[in-house]
Formats: sequence, C-alpha cells, structure tokens
Amino acid sequence: MHIPVGRIIKWLIGGCLIFIGCRMFSGIPPASTSPQTSDTQILLDQAKSDLEEGQAQKVLDTLKPNLDQFVEMNEKAMAYEYLGQAESQLGHFQFAAVYFEKVYALQPTAEHLYNLATAYDAGGDLKHALKNYQVLSGMNTADAKPYRSFAKQRTTEILAVLAPIQ
Repeated sequence: MHIPVGRIIKWLIGGCLIFIGCRMFSGIPPASTSPQTSDTQILLDQAKSDLEEGQAQKVLDTLKPNLDQFVEMNEKAMAYEYLGQAESQLGHFQFAAVYFEKVYALQPTAEHLYNLATAYDAGGDLKHALKNYQVLSGMNTADAKPYRSFAKQRTTEILAVLAPIQ
C-alpha cells in the first residue's frame, strides 16, 4: 500500500498539533497575543499570597530554589524582600537580615533600611542594628520621615545598652 507523501506530512503536522500543541506549522495564531505573566511573576505572586496567609515556609520553599531565575532587579529585590519577611515570620531574624541586606543593596530606600535595622534588632545584633538606625535617622529624604523618630529612639536605647560594654 502506497500512501502519498502529502498525506503523511499532513498526518505528522496534525499529530504535532494534537499531541504537542505545535502551532508554528499550522498557520493558526497563538490563543492569546496579550502579554503573559512571566514565570518569575507567578512565583512572586504565589509568595505574596503565602505570606498573607502566614505560610512562611511555603515562601522559602517556593523562592529559594528559584532565585537564579530572577534577573530583573525589581523582581530580584521583591524575591529577597519576601524571603526576608518569611524568615521574620518564622522568627529567624538573622536570616531575614541577610535577605534585607540584599534588598537594600539593590534598592537603597528608607523602608528597606528600616526592615534591615529592625531585623538585626529583633535578632539581637545590636551593633548592626545601631549602625543602620543611625543611617536611617540621618536620612533627610521624604521616604525616611515615617521611620526617623523610631530610628532615633532606638539609637538612643541601643547606645544606652551598649555604652557599658564598650
């Protein structure tokens, strides 16, 4: 039995379309031409949702093995932010500080410095907390205003604790 070559090609292309979803040979346009959510954005959205639900360990399990996928600075900063928040929720403040250091290096804002200082503070690393609170209390930017009085207060309190040691 002889099957024409054209029929074999149509069968192969049809099989490709059915089993693999291959659209490039068919001339059929993709189902959606609108921009799709990136894999990294899906991971960040899941992490945000897990944080809101108090599922900190899920955040760590989702983001840590995928950190190399975050190449855009904003997404990488957000991934580190969520990891820091997750570690904080778990009471691992020194681990949180490591992530907040990375966030602050990528995006040196007053809010990120505040998160860093308070993570060190909560973790008992008063020298690092003091250093960051001092920088924060000396910032004269608009975004530092909500944090400045707290930073000054903690600077005074930490200096009182550390003074007898030094």
